[in-house]
Amino acid sequence: MGLCRVPLGVRLLLRAWAHDATRCPRYTGEFDQIYLGAVGHPDIQDHLTLNGLLLPIRRKFDQYVCERPSVLYPGINAPLKDKDAWDIDLVVIRENTEGEYANVGGFQYQGFPEEIGVQVGVFTRHGSERVITHAFEQARARNKKRKVTSVTKSNAQGYGMIVWDTAFERVRKSIPT
Repeated sequence: MGLCRVPLGVRLLLRAWAHDATRCPRYTGEFDQIYLGAVGHPDIQDHLTLNGLLLPIRRKFDQYVCERPSVLYPGINAPLKDKDAWDIDLVVIRENTEGEYANVGGFQYQGFPEEIGVQVGVFTRHGSERVITHAFEQARARNKKRKVTSVTKSNAQGYGMIVWDTAFERVRKSIPT
């Protein structure tokens, strides 16, 4: 296995690609894996970086899991400072390609006082179930338990979040105790 450094950052996106999201997957498709560091640039709005670089990579390689383990660093003055690192066992897992990342919506009256921006979250049963299943698998692998907490805003988002909540219950019931 070899390692190849590829200039794939926002400066290159700015200079050469002019926010052409279709070039990114073709450029990276020849590799088995990508280790992608943080991206961003003060001159580029975050939504351009997301839609022009990150989401095309996520979709091309089906990177549907965003997994963020929580770590307690020693010497940090925080509410949990009296705990030890092994007292904290929390991993936040989110869906990484649909929901708010579906990029469905648009603007109306842009630039006028009546400007409207509409953003639609798209939640599928398939997408919800696979990331929820991943969360349960991670919980079991980390601590031999099946404790997974789902946090949604179903009272205000009564369609997509209901798909998520229903998927969570379906997966939860299918996991052996």
